[in-house]
Amino acid sequence: MRLAPNKLPPTRTLDPIHLVAGLGAMLLMTGCTSIQKPTSGWFGSATPTPAPAPVSAGPTAATQVYYAASAGLEVFSKPASSSKVVGRLYPYQRVTRSKIENGYAYVEADETAVKGWVDNAKLLWRIPAPTANTPPAATPAPATNQH
Repeated sequence: MRLAPNKLPPTRTLDPIHLVAGLGAMLLMTGCTSIQKPTSGWFGSATPTPAPAPVSAGPTAATQVYYAASAGLEVFSKPASSSKVVGRLYPYQRVTRSKIENGYAYVEADETAVKGWVDNAKLLWRIPAPTANTPPAATPAPATNQH
């Protein structure tokens, strides 16, 4: 068929019945037998990956070891900075955190028996490694016998 210049071929329109029938045929030809097939089967995994356990920040959270990030970290009687100060922590003092509330962590100091609430952002989950500028720990000079 030869077209005259500036003339387009006639267009065809599909009615909805033919459109649905065509899509159904395409699904059958591609081997899709179930639309509800789990995605893990489509990507080759036979067993689904378990979802990670939710992190609990409430009173039932497991106790964890942390360290005070600054000298004189205030320990409060309630989870608010306006409450009574019941103690202070020294730098890198080891504490056990058992719950979090309103941005405050309930801690118990391992060495000094101080218990209360501290600003959770001021706790470290590990002690930082010494840097090159950190002086070595002072050691006493060995005693010499002078006769």
